Amino acid sequence: MRFLLAAIAGYAIGSVSFAVLIGRRVGDIDVRQHGSGTAGGANVGSLLGVRYGVLVACLDIAKGMFAVIAGRVIGGETGQIVSGAAAVIGHILPVWFRFRGGKAIATFFGSCVLTAPVVVIPTGILWLVMYFFFRHVAQASAIASACLPLIGLILRLPWQQILYLGVMGAAICLRHIPDARAR
Repeated sequence: MRFLLAAIAGYAIGSVSFAVLIGRRVGDIDVRQHGSGTAGGANVGSLLGVRYGVLVACLDIAKGMFAVIAGRVIGGETGQIVSGAAAVIGHILPVWFRFRGGKAIATFFGSCVLTAPVVVIPTGILWLVMYFFFRHVAQASAIASACLPLIGLILRLPWQQILYLGVMGAAICLRHIPDARAR
Protein backbone atom coordinates (compact mmCIF):
# COMPACT_ATOMS: atom_id res chain seq x y z
CA MET A 1 0.00 0.00 0.00
CA ARG A 2 2.87 2.37 0.79
CA PHE A 3 4.36 1.92 -2.68
CA LEU A 4 1.00 2.60 -4.31
CA LEU A 5 0.75 5.81 -2.28
CA ALA A 6 4.31 6.72 -3.26
CA ALA A 7 3.44 6.14 -6.94
CA ILE A 8 0.28 8.25 -6.71
CA ALA A 9 2.13 11.05 -4.94
CA GLY A 10 4.98 10.97 -7.47
CA TYR A 11 2.62 10.91 -10.43
CA ALA A 12 0.56 13.82 -9.07
CA ILE A 13 3.72 15.87 -8.45
CA GLY A 14 5.17 14.98 -11.84
CA SER A 15 1.92 15.95 -13.57
CA VAL A 16 2.34 19.60 -12.61
CA SER A 17 3.53 21.17 -15.85
CA PHE A 18 5.48 24.31 -15.07
CA ALA A 19 6.08 24.83 -18.80
CA VAL A 20 2.34 25.01 -19.49
CA LEU A 21 1.66 27.17 -16.44
CA ILE A 22 4.46 29.64 -17.21
CA GLY A 23 3.57 29.65 -20.91
CA ARG A 24 0.01 30.63 -20.05
CA ARG A 25 1.03 33.18 -17.45
CA VAL A 26 3.92 34.86 -19.28
CA GLY A 27 3.14 34.42 -22.95
CA ASP A 28 -0.60 33.69 -22.89
CA ILE A 29 0.12 30.56 -24.97
CA ASP A 30 -0.02 26.80 -24.63
CA VAL A 31 3.61 25.88 -25.25
CA ARG A 32 2.50 22.44 -26.45
CA GLN A 33 0.98 24.08 -29.53
CA HIS A 34 4.13 26.00 -30.49
CA GLY A 35 7.80 25.30 -31.12
CA SER A 36 8.66 21.64 -30.48
CA GLY A 37 5.17 21.02 -29.12
CA THR A 38 6.38 19.69 -25.77
CA ALA A 39 6.06 21.01 -22.25
CA GLY A 40 9.65 21.53 -21.16
CA GLY A 41 12.32 24.08 -20.46
CA ALA A 42 13.92 23.92 -23.91
CA ASN A 43 10.64 24.71 -25.67
CA VAL A 44 9.78 27.46 -23.21
CA GLY A 45 13.26 28.91 -23.66
CA SER A 46 12.87 29.05 -27.43
CA LEU A 47 9.37 30.53 -27.19
CA LEU A 48 9.58 32.91 -24.24
CA GLY A 49 13.28 33.46 -23.68
CA VAL A 50 16.18 31.76 -21.96
CA ARG A 51 15.35 32.99 -18.46
CA TYR A 52 11.92 31.37 -18.58
CA GLY A 53 13.39 28.21 -20.05
CA VAL A 54 15.91 28.01 -17.22
CA LEU A 55 13.16 28.72 -14.68
CA VAL A 56 11.05 25.85 -16.05
CA ALA A 57 14.06 23.51 -16.08
CA CYS A 58 14.90 24.39 -12.45
CA LEU A 59 11.29 23.90 -11.36
CA ASP A 60 11.16 20.55 -13.15
CA ILE A 61 14.39 19.46 -11.44
CA ALA A 62 12.91 20.50 -8.08
CA LYS A 63 9.72 18.61 -8.96
CA GLY A 64 11.72 15.40 -9.47
CA MET A 65 13.56 15.91 -6.20
CA PHE A 66 10.36 16.70 -4.30
CA ALA A 67 8.68 13.56 -5.65
CA VAL A 68 11.62 11.44 -4.49
CA ILE A 69 11.55 13.03 -1.03
CA ALA A 70 7.80 12.40 -0.77
CA GLY A 71 8.31 8.80 -1.88
CA ARG A 72 11.04 8.26 0.69
CA VAL A 73 8.81 9.59 3.48
CA ILE A 74 5.98 7.34 2.35
CA GLY A 75 7.86 4.15 1.46
CA GLY A 76 11.56 4.34 2.27
CA GLU A 77 14.26 3.66 -0.32
CA THR A 78 12.00 1.65 -2.59
CA GLY A 79 9.28 4.27 -2.22
CA GLN A 80 11.64 6.97 -3.46
CA ILE A 81 12.41 5.00 -6.63
CA VAL A 82 8.72 4.29 -7.20
CA SER A 83 7.80 7.93 -6.68
CA GLY A 84 10.65 9.18 -8.85
CA ALA A 85 9.59 6.89 -11.68
CA ALA A 86 5.97 7.98 -11.30
CA ALA A 87 7.03 11.64 -11.42
CA VAL A 88 8.82 11.04 -14.72
CA ILE A 89 5.72 9.32 -16.11
CA GLY A 90 3.58 12.18 -14.75
CA HIS A 91 5.75 14.70 -16.56
CA ILE A 92 5.47 12.78 -19.84
CA LEU A 93 1.73 12.03 -19.44
CA PRO A 94 0.33 14.67 -17.04
CA VAL A 95 -3.21 14.00 -15.89
CA TRP A 96 -3.79 17.71 -15.23
CA PHE A 97 -2.90 18.63 -18.84
CA ARG A 98 -4.70 16.02 -20.97
CA PHE A 99 -1.75 13.62 -20.93
CA ARG A 100 0.37 15.86 -23.18
CA GLY A 101 3.62 16.65 -21.41
CA GLY A 102 7.32 16.99 -21.90
CA LYS A 103 10.29 14.73 -22.33
CA ALA A 104 11.15 14.58 -18.62
CA ILE A 105 14.91 15.13 -18.75
CA ALA A 106 14.90 17.74 -15.97
CA THR A 107 12.41 15.81 -13.82
CA PHE A 108 14.44 12.62 -14.22
CA PHE A 109 17.65 14.50 -13.47
CA GLY A 110 16.08 15.83 -10.25
CA SER A 111 15.03 12.35 -9.22
CA CYS A 112 18.50 10.94 -9.99
CA VAL A 113 20.17 13.58 -7.82
CA LEU A 114 18.57 11.87 -4.82
CA THR A 115 18.08 8.24 -5.96
CA ALA A 116 21.36 7.60 -7.80
CA PRO A 117 23.57 10.66 -7.31
CA VAL A 118 26.78 8.95 -8.46
CA VAL A 119 25.46 8.71 -12.04
CA VAL A 120 24.72 12.43 -12.35
CA ILE A 121 28.25 13.67 -13.12
CA PRO A 122 29.32 10.85 -15.49
CA THR A 123 26.02 11.07 -17.36
CA GLY A 124 26.27 14.86 -17.49
CA ILE A 125 29.76 14.59 -18.96
CA LEU A 126 28.54 12.06 -21.52
CA TRP A 127 25.65 14.37 -22.43
CA LEU A 128 28.05 17.31 -22.92
CA VAL A 129 30.38 15.26 -25.12
CA MET A 130 27.44 14.07 -27.22
CA TYR A 131 26.05 17.60 -27.43
CA PHE A 132 29.37 18.99 -28.63
CA PHE A 133 29.66 16.15 -31.13
CA PHE A 134 26.09 16.29 -32.53
CA ARG A 135 25.14 19.88 -31.60
CA HIS A 136 21.63 18.68 -30.87
CA VAL A 137 19.98 18.37 -27.46
CA ALA A 138 17.65 15.50 -28.44
CA GLN A 139 20.47 13.30 -29.75
CA ALA A 140 22.64 13.97 -26.72
CA SER A 141 19.73 13.27 -24.37
CA ALA A 142 18.74 10.05 -26.16
CA ILE A 143 22.30 8.68 -26.07
CA ALA A 144 22.96 9.69 -22.46
CA SER A 145 19.61 8.23 -21.34
CA ALA A 146 20.25 4.97 -23.18
CA CYS A 147 23.65 4.66 -21.46
CA LEU A 148 22.33 5.11 -17.92
CA PRO A 149 22.05 1.41 -17.00
CA LEU A 150 25.57 0.79 -18.30
CA ILE A 151 26.86 3.67 -16.19
CA GLY A 152 25.00 2.19 -13.22
CA LEU A 153 26.62 -1.20 -13.84
CA ILE A 154 30.09 0.31 -14.14
CA LEU A 155 29.56 2.19 -10.88
CA ARG A 156 28.28 -1.03 -9.23
CA LEU A 157 24.93 0.34 -8.16
CA PRO A 158 22.33 -1.95 -6.57
CA TRP A 159 20.10 -3.75 -9.08
CA GLN A 160 17.05 -1.67 -8.06
CA GLN A 161 18.81 1.54 -9.07
CA ILE A 162 20.09 0.01 -12.31
CA LEU A 163 16.56 -1.15 -13.13
CA TYR A 164 15.23 2.34 -12.37
CA LEU A 165 17.89 3.96 -14.54
CA GLY A 166 17.27 1.49 -17.34
CA VAL A 167 13.48 1.76 -17.45
CA MET A 168 13.34 5.54 -17.02
CA GLY A 169 16.31 6.05 -19.32
CA ALA A 170 14.54 3.99 -21.99
CA ALA A 171 11.33 6.02 -21.58
CA ILE A 172 13.24 9.27 -21.97
CA CYS A 173 15.28 7.92 -24.87
CA LEU A 174 12.06 6.93 -26.67
CA ARG A 175 10.64 10.43 -26.11
CA HIS A 176 13.71 11.94 -27.79
CA ILE A 177 13.99 9.61 -30.80
CA PRO A 178 11.53 11.56 -33.02
CA ASP A 179 13.48 14.79 -32.48
CA ALA A 180 16.82 13.06 -32.91
CA ARG A 181 15.66 11.58 -36.24
CA ALA A 182 14.30 14.94 -37.42
CA ARG A 183 17.78 16.40 -37.27
